[in-house]
Amino acid sequence: MHGWQRGGIDYVQARKLFIKAAESNNPVAIYNLGHIYNYGLGIPRDDVQAATWYSKAEDLGSMSARNSLALFYAKGLGNLPVDRNKALKLLNISACQGYAVAQNNLGILYSDGTDELSKDYQQSYAWFS
Repeated sequence: MHGWQRGGIDYVQARKLFIKAAESNNPVAIYNLGHIYNYGLGIPRDDVQAATWYSKAEDLGSMSARNSLALFYAKGLGNLPVDRNKALKLLNISACQGYAVAQNNLGILYSDGTDELSKDYQQSYAWFS
């Protein structure tokens, strides 16, 4: 759980401020809007809205949004098709840029394997280390 999900935050007001900042194409604000919708913080949970905001933030270069969007593709959330190859591609981009969360998620993918991706413990170890 992220620190700002623990309570004591006016999520309705935060959402209003993030929307205002998003009008200026602020990728952090746009990612945070996706996060608010993804976790239903102060509003009903909405995967479709979350995917829309994550996609916009990813287009602006947000590694956090790219990671979240990859997980949406991996699970087929937010009206996105299950596309683990797309998820892998998005995670690879962020992981190669040094984003530790994406590196961890790649390690998990390679360790567990999928229909599209054979288990590869060597790759898994490389991303975990």
